[in-house]
Amino acid sequence: MYGKEMFEKGIYGVKDTNIDKIVYVGSTNTSFVSRWGYHSRDMRTNRHCNKQLTDLINSGNFEFVIIEAGEFDNKELLDKEKYYTDFYDVYENGYCIHVGGGKLQPPDEPYVSERVYKYDNTTNDIRLYIESNWFNKKIYKEDKTTIEEYLISKGIKITQFIAVIKHLGYVIQRYSDKKSWLISEKLY
Repeated sequence: MYGKEMFEKGIYGVKDTNIDKIVYVGSTNTSFVSRWGYHSRDMRTNRHCNKQLTDLINSGNFEFVIIEAGEFDNKELLDKEKYYTDFYDVYENGYCIHVGGGKLQPPDEPYVSERVYKYDNTTNDIRLYIESNWFNKKIYKEDKTTIEEYLISKGIKITQFIAVIKHLGYVIQRYSDKKSWLISEKLY
């Protein structure tokens, strides 16, 4: 299908061939073949956390797409995954259940994005705000407005906030109603 590109690392997508749209974006720092193998294994053994993606793959109406291949360090890879998640709108209108990227790490760690993801006072304020107000609590559309207002007061856009939640090591999940979310246990 792709030849030697399949053994590179980078950003990949899953296209729903029924609607001719990329509905899922992911990244790998090993190889596309290896990452797709993990997805496939978890789907075969009913351990995959993404039911919508599993249903699409099981239907056979999908295509694995290499979006960008290359030699990227971890920071570049995470930033590219966030970019393509937004570009293809796969979080709000696709099958991604969390925004791409890794957890936020203190400044002495090998990679930290230079954007809002820096480990600083704003990040700590957001962490406290989430833990005291929104952790393990169903978040509805009107709650999202409240969160947006808080973030605007901190100078942060909502798409950045979602990425910060992921970087903080939390899982943010969209309920099947696609109108509510949950920030839950730490991912790492």
